[in-house]
Amino acid sequence: MEFRQPEVRWLMGDAIPGVTYAVNTSVRITSGECAGETGTLLALMELEPEPLYWVVGIGPTSRDALIPQSLLGTA
Repeated sequence: MEFRQPEVRWLMGDAIPGVTYAVNTSVRITSGECAGETGTLLALMELEPEPLYWVVGIGPTSRDALIPQSLLGTA
């Protein structure tokens, strides 16, 4: 059996405890500088203290940002 980092398992589509969203999920940012804008989850960067995602294609300028799970909702 091969063991992989949670971030790699997430990219492969495995469920990770405490991680709500899957790779390529469209999300809406609910708070902070990008509030109200949508983007797509490209990577799971950290698990602690909460899942932190690399979100791409945010807003009309298609910027990228690291956004914690607590600031995301469904698009």
